Amino acid sequence: MIKGKARHLKLQTIPHPDGTAVDVGDKTCILKSETIARFADTGHPCFVRWQFEWPAVQSGVSKSHHHVEVTSLGGAWPGHSNTPFSKMMAPRQVWITPRKLDVPQIIGEVSHPFCVDVFHGEQITINLKERFYLPGLPVEVAAIKNEKSRMDWLAKCVRDFLKREAEQFRTLAQARQNEQDQKFPKCNPAKSYQQPDFDHHANQREVLLKLLRRKWHRLSEAMDKIKNAKTEQEKSDAQTKAWLAFIADHKAIFKRLPDINENDFAWLSKNEKWNDHYIRLMNGAIDEIPQVDKRDWQLASGWIEKNYYRMTEAELEAAFAKDWPGNAPNTGHNLATRAHRMGLVSFLTPGPKK
Repeated sequence: MIKGKARHLKLQTIPHPDGTAVDVGDKTCILKSETIARFADTGHPCFVRWQFEWPAVQSGVSKSHHHVEVTSLGGAWPGHSNTPFSKMMAPRQVWITPRKLDVPQIIGEVSHPFCVDVFHGEQITINLKERFYLPGLPVEVAAIKNEKSRMDWLAKCVRDFLKREAEQFRTLAQARQNEQDQKFPKCNPAKSYQQPDFDHHANQREVLLKLLRRKWHRLSEAMDKIKNAKTEQEKSDAQTKAWLAFIADHKAIFKRLPDINENDFAWLSKNEKWNDHYIRLMNGAIDEIPQVDKRDWQLASGWIEKNYYRMTEAELEAAFAKDWPGNAPNTGHNLATRAHRMGLVSFLTPGPKK
């Protein structure tokens, strides 16, 4: 493998704010980003990078979905996917596939005879995330007679570029996280909490999950039963119960049904066992009045992100009124007491009030 010296690149990003439809094979996707790279010392073109976005396929919530509880950025909600959560969290394999084009791609009046595709997961069209077009090869690489060696060199170039970009992203993300931790500290070791170095971020997530489980109580109970299922039939039945529970909770909370997979719903109407179970769930959901106070969600979601956890009662009263103007007036003492009763721990006090 030929090793060339590192050269600096000058990157030009062409915005596509509304997305540009492009045909990839027999499918159409959105070109969400286009970058033109040139060598900084000569200005000669190096590559053109296209990053794709594929439209989501909306098929309705299905009995085959795996349900999960998600917390992020001060929010909590139920999620569902056809992929088991353990596999959803596992890193996907990245495939880098170089090739020489039969017909060169012309971009900006420059001919690009080489292409490198980047797939995340299985090498199928909808998993194509990026495509690199290259105008040529270095002289020493072009002189190699073995076609596979030339293509391997192209793949390595793209792989090294993506690796360096990922490392830069991690460094930048860590710097931002350090800045965020200074602005919104996770721990306050100076206070005598029940455990040293109390983690306020973990405390917020725990409270948000409790509120989520109170709001989506049928779904939460059904998800708990999935964990205890042993046989494949028990797991399948538990998954179906979770699907029906999600529909019932959605009806109780939003007063309307979610988008339901038509084939599954047709199957349900013909299955007396599950149809009866669904009717019982819906009977309870139709007349149900949600028991979770919206102020609980407002306090919990803003506890870290809006800095409530480091405010005095007077500061909390003023900030809460500004952030949530539609509420009736709330005193800082009542808000602080409500937060502590939920289990939210203030940065300024030793622990929750009883």
